[in-house]
Amino acid sequence: MIPTDQKFHPVYGITTMCFGVLLGAIFARFWLSGWLVNYFWFFIYIFIAFVLLRIGRFWCVVAMLIIGILMGYTRGSSEMLANLPITKFYNQNVKISGVITEDISKTKSGDGAMKLSIKTVADQIASGNLWVVVRAADAVNLRRSDDIILEGKLKEGFGSFSGSMYRAKVIEVKRETAKDPFVDVRDWLSGGIHKHLPEKEAALGAGYILGQKQALPVDFDEALRIVGLTHVVVASGYNLTILVRLARRLFMRVSRYTAAISGVAMTLTFIGITGISPSMMRAGLVSLLSLIAWYYGRKLNPIVLLFFTAAISIMVQPAYIWGDVGWMLSFASFAGVMLFAPVLQAYFYGEKPPGTVRQILGETFSAQLFTLPIILMMFGTLSNVSLIVNLLVLPFIPLAMFMVFVTAITSLWLPVISPLFATPTLWLLQYMTGIVDIFSELSWASVEVEFSLPMVIVSYLLIGILTTWLYRRSRISYNNVNIVE
Repeated sequence: MIPTDQKFHPVYGITTMCFGVLLGAIFARFWLSGWLVNYFWFFIYIFIAFVLLRIGRFWCVVAMLIIGILMGYTRGSSEMLANLPITKFYNQNVKISGVITEDISKTKSGDGAMKLSIKTVADQIASGNLWVVVRAADAVNLRRSDDIILEGKLKEGFGSFSGSMYRAKVIEVKRETAKDPFVDVRDWLSGGIHKHLPEKEAALGAGYILGQKQALPVDFDEALRIVGLTHVVVASGYNLTILVRLARRLFMRVSRYTAAISGVAMTLTFIGITGISPSMMRAGLVSLLSLIAWYYGRKLNPIVLLFFTAAISIMVQPAYIWGDVGWMLSFASFAGVMLFAPVLQAYFYGEKPPGTVRQILGETFSAQLFTLPIILMMFGTLSNVSLIVNLLVLPFIPLAMFMVFVTAITSLWLPVISPLFATPTLWLLQYMTGIVDIFSELSWASVEVEFSLPMVIVSYLLIGILTTWLYRRSRISYNNVNIVE
């Protein structure tokens, strides 16, 4: 038994508080009380937390957990109360105005699906996020950052959405060119990519470097889902990790400072171009914190980083933890790569540094293992070919991202020489699309399964036990794990 007067490192207290924030936000979803919804309390919580960290006794950890729960509950309750005004309009035809916050995606029927940050409902000021599906013809003329007015039947929301609206009618679109200049840059680069490449290959390339999934043909998008490759054509931590690692390793030859600054610039630029989705918020926070730690020669335990970034994202938007699948998958994937992959490599290969193929295989397997329970519960589909397809495709992603970028730039600035780069880029992308097409057409490529919440909980308990066992057997230190290295 640990004595209550024993000192503890402040990091443990902060991590415990962050875990409490997550619990508090979850409690707010199921039990709402208005008396705690006052941000004046935050000053009290922060002051108490500071005092507890200064005391530094073991019993303070429990107190930090309670403080975190209260902080998460306060933030979650405020978000719930802010979303309540739209509930009285459920099952009514109303006009809603808002801002498109993420790139338009396609449904299986080809319609456009988007996330709308609500400004007004029936001319009354409101807040929250709305899931909207519009006709394909209307979706073509819409893009991220547009101010729009919609009309349709408002229905109850799901997950992190306050409401939903299907086949909504677009009444008005307002576009301010200076509002989101990154969208203009994204569209400019996308035009360069499509100039010399066929539709399927161009859409795949745009997905790699721009996170632009809208241009993907519906059948090819479904094929990517079947083979488990959707994560490489959306704005995700995987693409950002490649860019940050490339920037750090390339500019490290100049200086440590230049490498760190280039990594930060790469992170901010990629987030700006792709948009701040739940997964990109996680990836951006992790990359920036990891770069800062690497520059100053400090170590960031991935468990600490996991809970800290999760808490920060929940304080920004509590709705993420209420059912945002992208947020859940992003953190599950991150946990797999940072917690399971290192112990798996160490258990089988000891201290031998992993090569490119072994690293990709280990990280891919680990990410898929940690995301599998959520995928099975939410989508009811299990890909039987995901591991082999990822192994055949992922090693070439960094090269493909570079070639696509060069093709886009030369197409826009040096069209005379652009075919010299477009041709090998096309061959590489055709190889990837060919792999996807071949494996997606297999009758046994995916199977449908039923997976309940209790099964998810049991699965993660087993995964946790396996990770702990491998950690003890491998005897590695998580402090030496850094996502930017």
